[in-house]
Amino acid sequence: MQIFLLVLAVFFSSLGSTVLPGFYTRKNAGLRGESDLYNLCRHTGILLFWGVYYAFNFSFEAAVLPYCLLIALGYITCFWILDAMECGPVSLVSLFVSLSLVVSSLYGFFFWDVKVTAVAIVGLVLVVISLWLVLHKGKEQKPISKKWLLLVAIFFPGNAAYSIGQRAQQLAFHGDHKGQLMFFGLLITVIGALIRYLVRRKKGFDRIPAKTVVIPFAASVINGFYNLFVMTLATLPLSSSIIYPAIAVGSLAITSLFSFFVLKEKMKWWQWLGIAVGAVAVGLLSI
Repeated sequence: MQIFLLVLAVFFSSLGSTVLPGFYTRKNAGLRGESDLYNLCRHTGILLFWGVYYAFNFSFEAAVLPYCLLIALGYITCFWILDAMECGPVSLVSLFVSLSLVVSSLYGFFFWDVKVTAVAIVGLVLVVISLWLVLHKGKEQKPISKKWLLLVAIFFPGNAAYSIGQRAQQLAFHGDHKGQLMFFGLLITVIGALIRYLVRRKKGFDRIPAKTVVIPFAASVINGFYNLFVMTLATLPLSSSIIYPAIAVGSLAITSLFSFFVLKEKMKWWQWLGIAVGAVAVGLLSI
């Protein structure tokens, strides 16, 4: 049962965070406003999920609200993940989403009294190697666009801020008020997504095919089940040193396979090697 739930968590993590968004961007390539619509629909769906959870696990503490703002900031900066997928490989976007873990790990070393272990040091070294490999330009290869790098620079610390905010709140309140944290954090996020949608809509949007509009709602449902699986795993005897590395590495591996076989993304061999090294780094930093 534990292994089955872990496999589902890995699959749902990759499907909701990168596979479906990647498929959506490729299907709607060149259409204006597709990422704004996706972000609004997806986060509205996730808000509904946490709204139901919060209704059955109601609690309120004013001191939690600053943490809600922090994770909302993280969610909002991650709006640019889809924009990055539009102008770069989905597999590399997935890698940088996963490598944002290094920021939260460094934060833990300095502020949460997390011990710096030999495993963590090896993981950090592998992060540097991974980044060098994926960003390295060969003699006949065009460099990664400045626009893509700028988008990564936006969502990379944002994704880390979400992770840090969630972890910090749980430590400060001994695991309580998770429903309040996620509900109000996502409420602020949806307001941000709506404002972004309305502002950018003034520049003109293309009509998004109805069959692809279903995708962000499907991603939100999958995200809800993923969180449910992770919360269930946390109550089982399976060690967290197995759960989180498995989810992190498995999700990146599935996305990379999807990128290569389904999206037919072409990269140099050293970039694929960089993704593999990055997956090992993420696994080590998750222990």
